[in-house]
Amino acid sequence: MKLKKNSLPFKEIALKHKYNVENEENVVLIEEKGGRVVAEVVMQIVRIIVYTLLLALAFIGLISIIIPDTRDILIKQAVSVVDEFMGLWGH
Repeated sequence: MKLKKNSLPFKEIALKHKYNVENEENVVLIEEKGGRVVAEVVMQIVRIIVYTLLLALAFIGLISIIIPDTRDILIKQAVSVVDEFMGLWGH
């Protein structure tokens, strides 16, 4: 059985020691994570997207190495994409 860090029985004692609160029985310490959790979720989503794109590009590169006919098609598509991109930027 796994125990979560927040559910440990001595969490309040550890927090009081961390923030130097001594001999005060009426003090309750609550640690909030706030935006850190949201930032971690966003970073995980970005990592998944980036890894998926890298895997797709690696697969396309492998296919273009294995099948010679696809090289010409990929080069024509790359030139077309670059031309379209430059047209959108006004060059």
